[in-house]
Amino acid sequence: ANIYRQIEEIAKDRRIVELPGLCDKGDVSDFFANGGTVEQFLDAVKNAPQGLPESFEAVEAETRSKPDTGPKREPVLVCLADVESKPVNWLWQDRFALGKLSALAGDCDLGKSFIALNMAALLSKGLPMPGEYGNYREVAGSIILTAEDGLDDTVKPRLDAMGADCEQIIALRGTKLDDREQEFDLLRDVEHLQASITRVPNCKLIMIDPVSSYLGGVDTHRDAAVRSALRPLAEMADEMNVAIICISHLNKNGGGNAKYRITGSVAFTAFGRSAWMVCEDCEDDTGQRRFMLPIKNNLTEAKKNGLAYRIIDNALQWESEPVELSAQDYISQHSPGPEPTERNEAEQFLREILAEGPLDVKDIFTQARSNGISKATVRRAKDALGIAPKKVGYGKESVWRWGLADEDSQDDTG
Repeated sequence: ANIYRQIEEIAKDRRIVELPGLCDKGDVSDFFANGGTVEQFLDAVKNAPQGLPESFEAVEAETRSKPDTGPKREPVLVCLADVESKPVNWLWQDRFALGKLSALAGDCDLGKSFIALNMAALLSKGLPMPGEYGNYREVAGSIILTAEDGLDDTVKPRLDAMGADCEQIIALRGTKLDDREQEFDLLRDVEHLQASITRVPNCKLIMIDPVSSYLGGVDTHRDAAVRSALRPLAEMADEMNVAIICISHLNKNGGGNAKYRITGSVAFTAFGRSAWMVCEDCEDDTGQRRFMLPIKNNLTEAKKNGLAYRIIDNALQWESEPVELSAQDYISQHSPGPEPTERNEAEQFLREILAEGPLDVKDIFTQARSNGISKATVRRAKDALGIAPKKVGYGKESVWRWGLADEDSQDDTG
């Protein structure tokens, strides 16, 4: 009856059709499933009277006459005079805050998980975060949820390489019901995550990698659904005073606004108080340098406090100086890329200068600059041609060289 009244202004002919043989709450699909035909359906529609049947009107009248005895929703008001102001409590100064959700996103194999594990390793030894010189802290624990990396062959070796005290780091593998282990589900198991925090001494960090793997049946592209799923997690972070890092992948949209680069709904970016993008340094000759750049940070005035790092021997090595770039700066500089003709010219340039054999990367860039070709365009052409950089020589005398694919079999020891 409610729908009948709602369409009053847009429907000229309104009828309530009662189909024969339906059970309680059955619909037209049940009618056909029970053997009903299209002809029977059309006859039922044709013979249904216009207007609201008296039986429906009687039910409406009876419903209106009954007092509402159920619980009533009321507003929850907070007088700001009663709120005590407090400063932001940082786990990593101006980057990741305690009591908050943060996002960390990047393409595969760039070190997203390494960064979170490195934070756990530093906390486990009471060591300062990168850029916090001499700022030693109390030893703290961490909880890891990882759906993509093996604990024995990936997570533990990385923590060992970074000098972690693994007694302070716990992996939450799932939950158990009647001796049957189930995958962890944030929609169902936040209370179990909260209970786990109380069992880890001085727990300050939760790593969820990737967060989309722990959202059950949530449509991660629907803003309202994602916000509803993350809200209990955010409330728990505030109550337990822990920093929660939600790791995600980037989508395939190479350009545009950095806030829309995280895969799924923009809620993954908006709901976190800070969001960071992991990307490669396209100007680095070695191909090893990476950036961690801010997408957004609601809690500090520092908006371009990125950092650079390399992954060496299964451990993270941070550079001491900050990178004064935002994620948006990076995207603007490297997207959408050169016109196809520019890259084609760069590919032809590489084919010509490498025809006689591999060359030092520095020499390649020097010649490219003389031909009006940027480093970024040369790198894209290199990737298109399948050229893999090779280190030649040893120690301080070593150099990086590029060679065409059919020269891979050549001796690269110099």
